[in-house]
Amino acid sequence: QLSGGGSAETIEAAKFLPEKMTSYEIGTKTTWEAAGVFQVNSALFFQDYTDKQISTQQQDASGQLKPVITNAGGAEVWGFEIDGTWLPEFIDGLTVQVSYTFLQAKYTKWNVDVTSEYNTLRSQQCQVVVDPSDPAKRQCNLNFAGNQLERSPENALVTQLNYTRSLGNTGMEWFVEGNTSFQDERYLDPENTLTFDPYWLTDVRLGLVADRWDALLYVDNVFDDDTIK
Repeated sequence: QLSGGGSAETIEAAKFLPEKMTSYEIGTKTTWEAAGVFQVNSALFFQDYTDKQISTQQQDASGQLKPVITNAGGAEVWGFEIDGTWLPEFIDGLTVQVSYTFLQAKYTKWNVDVTSEYNTLRSQQCQVVVDPSDPAKRQCNLNFAGNQLERSPENALVTQLNYTRSLGNTGMEWFVEGNTSFQDERYLDPENTLTFDPYWLTDVRLGLVADRWDALLYVDNVFDDDTIK
């Protein structure tokens, strides 16, 4: 037996299938002259999941909640990403980087038969079906097809500026850089009942680099964003 939540669990009941994914991607890597050197990379991709593994909670026969790993029938992710790096010729030592990702990540097949009030109320749905173990009993079939994959923001953006210069004839370099990232709203759980709010996060750093040591001053979360991430 295995311990699951507050009650014992049999090995058979705790088993789950391996997760498989087939991935397709097509993209470009290019270099341009645009008032300096400008590199642009882009990719369009598709990921097809079979038996995607999911961490969730279920109520056991004694009424206790327990964490379990189960399999969804299928899921797919369509996505596009592009990133660019620019070294402008009119400002020596400046590097500008921007990257953006767009995702459409959804479950395509995931049905669960449950008897617990917890799972039914949590999902706000119930298609009544016959319990295969006892034709006299009924249970709920929950259909999560179309739900968004957990922790998958539709839009994500990262920008970074870095300015690096030599410190006289000392052989050392000094630099200042800042980066800002954004993540769109995303779901905490595969049932799509809880969400994380979108957020912006900005960090800055000032540093000195030698052959054998670095010195660094930094401020994380400059604007004191307290969004739960």
